[in-house]
Amino acid sequence: MLRPAHPEVLATDWLPPVPLYRRREVEAATDALRSALRGDGPPVTSVVGPSGSGTSTVARLAARAAYEELRRSTGGNPLLAMVRVRGSHGAWGVATALLYRLDDGFSGRGFRVTEIAAGFLRRLRRDRRPLVLVLDDIAPAVGDLSVLLTALLDPDRFLPEGESGMPPRAAVLAGVPEAAAVWSGLVRHRLPRGTRIDLPPLGPAAIDAIVRDRAARVLGRPVPETDLAELLLGGPDGSLSLAERIERMRRAFRVPAPGPPTAPIPGARAPLEIEPRLAGPLARLARQRRATIAEMRAWERECAEAEGRPPLPATTFWRRIVRLESEGVVHREVRAGGAGGTRSVVELTRPLPDGPAPPGTPRAGGWP
Repeated sequence: MLRPAHPEVLATDWLPPVPLYRRREVEAATDALRSALRGDGPPVTSVVGPSGSGTSTVARLAARAAYEELRRSTGGNPLLAMVRVRGSHGAWGVATALLYRLDDGFSGRGFRVTEIAAGFLRRLRRDRRPLVLVLDDIAPAVGDLSVLLTALLDPDRFLPEGESGMPPRAAVLAGVPEAAAVWSGLVRHRLPRGTRIDLPPLGPAAIDAIVRDRAARVLGRPVPETDLAELLLGGPDGSLSLAERIERMRRAFRVPAPGPPTAPIPGARAPLEIEPRLAGPLARLARQRRATIAEMRAWERECAEAEGRPPLPATTFWRRIVRLESEGVVHREVRAGGAGGTRSVVELTRPLPDGPAPPGTPRAGGWP
């Protein structure tokens, strides 16, 4: 039994230090990203090729190279974001994953994709953070990404404020040619043809070399010329694809197969966990049964002062209420207010777990 010295080499997102048979394409994509960050070229580049041709590898290596150069040259804090589009619930999921990178308390439930994309752009502008973005694994079933393309290509017009001065940004989109809706969307935005890098399929000899190199990196030494090595290379007819051969390698080395790519998107309903700083306002809501958003903000502010910490900003507190509503904890209703206005009334709709209330929070009878 061959014991892998570096099983992480078989992970889905592992990147080779030297891209076999794709060095020229990586350099072309890196040059395009450099031009975009300097403002000399379009902000979006695409890498298109059949499945297994290395589109994700080319896009991610180019983005890392451009990011490292930008970080060293500016001494700042640029953002490198990589999102696998397939399995991310379309444009909404991608936008949620991006904003989550800047605010790990954010949940996209209850927000439209335009609102999430606008929030992501506003955060970049406020923090003055350049962006290097990878959207890879683009397939025919990923849905309409036109909102994200508009936000990336023309953020000043996308945002309703009408302000200008976005920090530098560069994005690379990678996927298969069958995702025609995405590539035609780039054409509609009048991107020049030179921004697309087409990858030809890898031949049997190239696949053999890549698999042999990957196996040597897993073992930490060259692969012995045995029947096992022939198995990893797909046999004499070379009929196995690159993905199939790597999966055989995982089974031969007994490396657990990676699960589906995980995105920080709260799509599944997790066990209820109440954020400590919201426990106080919710405890009072449990006693009172109904309150306005303004009252709950005042309660959170009182609890924060009792603990000696700053209260949540207004927009952050509002996002927490939307998240609680999506979890079925509270119900929010808009009612008529004074002087012809409106007000949001919140009611508790889901029992909460027992736990100590924060300082300054009276409790009667525990959670309902």
